[in-house]
Amino acid sequence: MTERRDPDALIRRAGRGNPDFDQHFLVDDRVLDRIPTYAEAFDRSHVLEVGPGPGALTDRLLAVADRVTAVERDPDLAAHLREEFVDAREAGRLTVIEGDALDVELPDYTCCISNLPYSASSELAFRLLPEGEPTVLMFQHEFAERMAADVDDDAYGRLSVSAQHYADARWSKKCPRRRSTRSRACARRSSGRRRAIPTTRWTTRRSSSAS
Repeated sequence: MTERRDPDALIRRAGRGNPDFDQHFLVDDRVLDRIPTYAEAFDRSHVLEVGPGPGALTDRLLAVADRVTAVERDPDLAAHLREEFVDAREAGRLTVIEGDALDVELPDYTCCISNLPYSASSELAFRLLPEGEPTVLMFQHEFAERMAADVDDDAYGRLSVSAQHYADARWSKKCPRRRSTRSRACARRSSGRRRAIPTTRWTTRRSSSAS
């Protein structure tokens, strides 16, 4: 088994984050190792990652996927990723797209696994959900709670209606604040048939009413 890169060491090599880009990096190895397992039932031959930052999750994705495309808008971090994962790039297993995921043309992919930037969580989620591909996302806790709310919950509202037009949402796992630079919740979205899953996960699938 390939040794995983240390998240703190990746951050040191990448340099200090740019606060203008809302960079909050996930550093807990246990959480990082667990995230790709939420997509074990998906086709991980080509994984899309939005907001890879210093590459801690990218490292885990390369361990389970045939190919990874990482979309990073910070030029310095994009350059870091190209250098840090040069072997994967040269082998054709990693493509780094420098640009805003809201603006760039996304490649054809089979699954998306991402720790989304907080400030653009809503915009990015609603760029990805209509694509109809299986998706595992991390959101701020309150945002995920509203997306997954039932119709009789106090948190149910416009966000819940919009998300559930495309997806059948359910909790996956809460990431304690100490394991990241902000409290996050993980979401899993699967297209096609509903699967029986543990209630601790938040799964979504394309709804029958979605085009």
